Amino acid sequence: MDKVYKLTLVTDGVYNLEVKEEGPLTTLPGKSPGACESGTDNGNTVAAGITGRTHQEFNATVTSAVTPNRHPECGVSGCAGSGDFLGAVFGAGKSTLGSWSWTAHYQTRSNGTYFDTSENWPLNNRGDITGDLSHPRHGDHEDFS
Repeated sequence: MDKVYKLTLVTDGVYNLEVKEEGPLTTLPGKSPGACESGTDNGNTVAAGITGRTHQEFNATVTSAVTPNRHPECGVSGCAGSGDFLGAVFGAGKSTLGSWSWTAHYQTRSNGTYFDTSENWPLNNRGDITGDLSHPRHGDHEDFS
């Protein structure tokens, strides 16, 4: 998974943190991601091993009285999460995460597409990824080349 952090100064001590992730996805077996989005379980399931791509974005307001390190060292963790990144930029416990939002788009070749968002969650989520490797959904013909 490729992850890119971008920290932009908004005003003195206030920043916008943008985190973008993109990469492969592989499903785990169980309820499909959209099975309960309507408030009622529709019974949809997804099998293990369906592959596709995901694109995710997280945005947050960050405040800190500390001057950011322009060349943060992420070490072994590789700044796995935004907290790791902010700790590397400002120092552990030296920043505060404010309001935030996220979106995620999951797409498979033949088993559907799912969009997940924090805005009006879960009512704005849509789509579903269902089925198994031998019985893909019909009508899904995305090109991942």
